[in-house]
Formats: sequence, C-alpha cells, structure tokens
Amino acid sequence: MPDGATEEAADGGRCHDLDWLRVFAFGLLILYHAGLNYSTDAWLVANTHDSRVVDMLLLATHPWRMCILFLVSGAATACMSATRHPARLLGERTMRLMPPFFFGVLVVVPPQVYYVVRGHLGLDVDFWTFWTEHYLTAHTLTAGGRTYLLVNVLHLWFIGYLWLYTAVLLVLAQARWIRSAIRAFGERHLAGPGILMWPVLFFFLTRHLAFPVFGEQTGLSRDWYNHLDFFASFAFGFLFARSAPVWGACVAYRHLALALALLGWVALAALSWQYGADLGTSDLLDVTLRIAHSIERWCAVAAALGFARRHLDRDCRAIRYLTGGIFTYYVLHQTFMVSVAHHLAPLAMPAALEAAILIVATLASCALSYEFIRRMPLLRPFFGMKLRPAASEPAFRVRRGLAPAVGSASA
Repeated sequence: MPDGATEEAADGGRCHDLDWLRVFAFGLLILYHAGLNYSTDAWLVANTHDSRVVDMLLLATHPWRMCILFLVSGAATACMSATRHPARLLGERTMRLMPPFFFGVLVVVPPQVYYVVRGHLGLDVDFWTFWTEHYLTAHTLTAGGRTYLLVNVLHLWFIGYLWLYTAVLLVLAQARWIRSAIRAFGERHLAGPGILMWPVLFFFLTRHLAFPVFGEQTGLSRDWYNHLDFFASFAFGFLFARSAPVWGACVAYRHLALALALLGWVALAALSWQYGADLGTSDLLDVTLRIAHSIERWCAVAAALGFARRHLDRDCRAIRYLTGGIFTYYVLHQTFMVSVAHHLAPLAMPAALEAAILIVATLASCALSYEFIRRMPLLRPFFGMKLRPAASEPAFRVRRGLAPAVGSASA
C-alpha cells in the first residue's frame, strides 16, 4: 500500500519478507517497462532497438509479477481489517489511493501522452500548450483523420484495481462463516503439494476459458480475464495471511516451485520464439502455451513466497527505506522513463548503453523525487503518504518477543 508503509498488524509485528517481495515486484515492474522500450511489441516510445530476445526475457516476469503485488496487498488488507471496521478501512484506503490516482492522471501521466503524440502523431507544440489546450481542456486530439482520447491512466491502472478489490472483498468478508469455511477448505487442500497443483489448475482454467474471450486489456470495465487472476491473488493473500499451513507449504515446496516456474518460462519462451507467427492457429499449441503460462504464473509466486519467508523475514535499514519510497517510484517511474527514452532515441546509441542510461536515469530521478516529496507535507498525500511523517519514517515498529504477523506489508 502507499506510504510505503505498513500499517501495524493486529499483534504489533510485521512481516519483512512481504515488504521485500513488494519492493522486488515493483523493481521488476520498472525493469519490465524499461525492457518494453526494446521489445518488438508497440510501446509508448518508438525505438529502433527492438529485439525478440528481449521479448523472451520479458516473459520471465510478465505472467506473475502483478500477482505477487495483489497477493501482498490482500495480506496487508487482512491484517488491517483485524483492527478496523470495514467502513473505516475502506475510507483509509480511499484517502491513500485516490489522491495519487487522480493526481497521477492529471499531472504525472500527461508528459507520457505528450511524448507519444509527438512521436507517433507528429504533434509539434510545447508541453504547456498540449497540457492546457488538449489534455485538460479538449481531452482529445485529431490527427490523420482520427480522433484520439488523450486522458489515460496508463501504468496507474494498478491503483484503481487495488481500490476496487479492497472494496469488494471487504463487503464479501462480512459473511464470516463463508470466509472461515473457505479458509478451512483451502488449508486442507493447500497444505502440501496442493499449494502448487490447485492454483496452477485455477490459472489454467482462467487462461483457457477467459483469456481467449477478453485478452489482457488493463481497462477496469472490460479486463475480465485479469480481474479473475488478480482478484484471486488478492483474495488468496487476504484469506491465508495468517495461515501457518499454507505458508509452511510455500517454504517446503519452494525449490520445486522454482524449478517448475523456470520450466514454464523456458517452455513459454521456446514456443513463442519458434511458433510466434502461428499462435492462435493450433489448438494443441495454444493449450500447451496456456499450461506453460499457468505453471510459471503460480509457481513463480509460490517460490518467491517460500524463499522470502525462509530467508528475508528480517529487518534492516534498506527495507525500511525502500518500503517507504517504492510507491513513489512506482507512480513516477514511467513518466521519467518515457521522457528519457524520447530524448535518447535520436542519439542512435548502442542498445546496451542506451538501456543502461535509461534505467540509471529513471532510478536516479525517482530517488531524487522521493527525497524531495517526502519532505514536502503538501505533496505527500499525492504519493500515498500521510500529510505529516511519523517520528521515524517510514513508520516501522516491531514489538519484541512476538513473531511477526503475516501480511503486514502492502502494495
């Protein structure tokens, strides 16, 4: 969740492994967006360094990184709901999520759209004119006989989805007997090899039945395939945040999960490389790809949960700082990345050098911006932080003598 910080769990502790996973997943997201600049798929900035090898590397994280973020968010929501009335909790989430969302759409996203229309539509005006006369006023742009809608959430779709899932789950969770029954049923079937088998089956069914119909659209009202997978991940974190059998199974089967995730990625990449032009023309090939995708999607999540719980459930200064700043990095990174990529493109640098400059410049811009924003009370709410910082920021408290509660981290 925003503020980087975590609300303290009901028992006064927190789970540092989920903090690390949250930072790790957002870090992968930033690298993934950098990779899109060199993918053969169309992206926001036109680039001549497109590579199918990059496409295959992107498949190593694309199926699962958002599932981890939603799962960790669900675990955080479970811990916060233990000490708050649902209406209060939803109000708090609204005040943390909606200011960054609307500020992002009105201020952070427009530079990205500006460079898109300059690069792809040939619009030759300064940014101020574009922002005031096209983006904020007309909301559309006509070029080449077509009218384009300019206002867009772009990478901030995650915030809208997270708020919606929180609202829906808080309502559904009021039927406590159903919640308890689902948790008990899940613990019976997930406390063992079922931790890998049943989620993979679920993700295969959604991939096989929903994906061909809806695809991946990241539009709130039409993205039904992703809603199924992402809401399921969020609900998993919410329901099993404190489940020792489920987390114990993730730890016990982490090596197998990692091996299966790597196997799924290799199969997905090999088939996509060999039969890319023929995808969608063979039922057998499509089913095989969906199986590989489903295996990678869940087994990578289970492996990450297991290894993090086993090796990263400890406090350190680095995770305190990163937990505080990573949401600001998320909000700002794509705008910096698109701006830098737009200005690097005409220089015709070697791809490796350009990519290194792009990533370093983006991270440096995010770091400097966070250091400035967290010291400005009026800006803090627009990046998911409280108006006034706690005595020690990010707020971080562990009551000695108590085992950390699962799920006190958030995304």
